[in-house]
Amino acid sequence: MAFVQPTRKNDLAITAILAAVLILLLVLKVDRVTIDNPRFAAGGDHLAYHAMASDKPGSFPAPYCFRVLVPGLVKSLPLSTETGFFLQTLFFLWSSGLILFLVLRELGESRFFAWSGLALFLGLNWAGKFTVWNFWLTDPALFFFGIAAFYATVRNNLAAFILAITLGVLAKEAILFTLPLYYGYHARKFLDWRLAGKTILAGLLPLGLVLAMRTFIPASNQYDLPELFREIGLPWLTRDIVGNILGGTTGTWGVPVFLLAILGFLQEPRLRRAAVFFLPFVYLQPMFANNLDRLLVFGFVIVIPLAVAGLRWFSTRYQLAPWMTIGYVALPFLFLLLKTGYLPASREQQLIGLAVWSIVVFMVRRRKSGPAPKFS
Repeated sequence: MAFVQPTRKNDLAITAILAAVLILLLVLKVDRVTIDNPRFAAGGDHLAYHAMASDKPGSFPAPYCFRVLVPGLVKSLPLSTETGFFLQTLFFLWSSGLILFLVLRELGESRFFAWSGLALFLGLNWAGKFTVWNFWLTDPALFFFGIAAFYATVRNNLAAFILAITLGVLAKEAILFTLPLYYGYHARKFLDWRLAGKTILAGLLPLGLVLAMRTFIPASNQYDLPELFREIGLPWLTRDIVGNILGGTTGTWGVPVFLLAILGFLQEPRLRRAAVFFLPFVYLQPMFANNLDRLLVFGFVIVIPLAVAGLRWFSTRYQLAPWMTIGYVALPFLFLLLKTGYLPASREQQLIGLAVWSIVVFMVRRRKSGPAPKFS
């Protein structure tokens, strides 16, 4: 990637405002699962987090009882549990967007494409809209520590990386998947024993913390991974394979982001190596837990940088004007705003929107010729 000028303070201010505006649009659009919403009492892991934050006596079900950070933060605030959970979701989403911008700038992207990455992230149905809808979850905190860990990875700051994943395991244990991400990003060959040893050492503290929590925090149920695999993983592997594949690709990421990420995967060797070591672990989660899209969307840590790389290549290759490129960035977010409820727009709707915009773009490109535009 080409060198770009360091991020300026006003760039961060613009990023903060842009992230706030996009999140506000989601808040205004979504009918949230408040306590008086019938969906709140219908069941789900949010009930465990609410009980933990309410300081109710007794033990709580695993693995939720080990995710102590968010309920603990909410309990410490002089606010109602509902307000506390809602505000922490907004904060972690907003902060994740800011750090993602810094990651993309560190990777060499221009401000235009780094801001595009922020919009693509919040345009992911299961990262933005769903977590605003069910704001009781620990997923936004996982997003924050995950992208912070990748920022430390890109800057090669091992101490900050260890700190991010150590705090992250208090939110959700999936943060441990950033260990192979760290290895994949820095590896110069498939087996780098010295880097592997360094990565293992980096994981000792967060892994030790996970084991300590699972030893000393009582759970109200047995949490047996082999049994979960038999109940969840085997049926997932043997039933409706086509549907599961579609769910884990265009279902999780949406059609535009998925296609752009493929382009980026083909163009960026270092991000490709990082994805090869990171995403398989993310995609193992449906073997042991339900809610496919919610689990897989944590892969945004590498999927969005790949999508931005693909967007940059596509825009440069076909000499798109900025407004043309913005259209491709805006499509996923517009789909969220046009669709009622918390579910994403259908693949067919997304494909039609993508096709219509592409026709507009290439009709204009045929009528106008000139040098490739520059993106600042």
